[in-house]
Amino acid sequence: MMLPPGYEQMSLVDQLVTVTNAERVGRRLPAWEGPEQALGHLASEGAAQGEDPSGPSGKIWASNLATGVLTVLEADYEWMYNDGPGGTNAGCTTARPSDCWAHRRNILSPWSGTMGAASQPVKGQRLVVAEVMVEDG
Repeated sequence: MMLPPGYEQMSLVDQLVTVTNAERVGRRLPAWEGPEQALGHLASEGAAQGEDPSGPSGKIWASNLATGVLTVLEADYEWMYNDGPGGTNAGCTTARPSDCWAHRRNILSPWSGTMGAASQPVKGQRLVVAEVMVEDG
């Protein structure tokens, strides 16, 4: 993944949008517009509750939440590459196999749209990060 110059100086919200879009564009999917403030508010609510954020009613949306990560890149790794069986996705169980790789599917949704993101500190240097992606239309 190629990160832009100055990535380290970006806000965590801008880093989330940048990394998520890098995953998408690297797979020839459209980048999401953002960060969008109203969706960032929804992401922030989810992060505060420690739950996947909800999207706006009446829209097609997807969301992700990572708790206790040190960086946005760690959250991306967990969502994209460690979300299946034996990974860190608590919802990925033999009883609920459809939840395996759900975060990855959210990031790689085939539609174009807008995204918002949020980050909140927790104990020490750990973070809670969340993102909400909404289809155009």
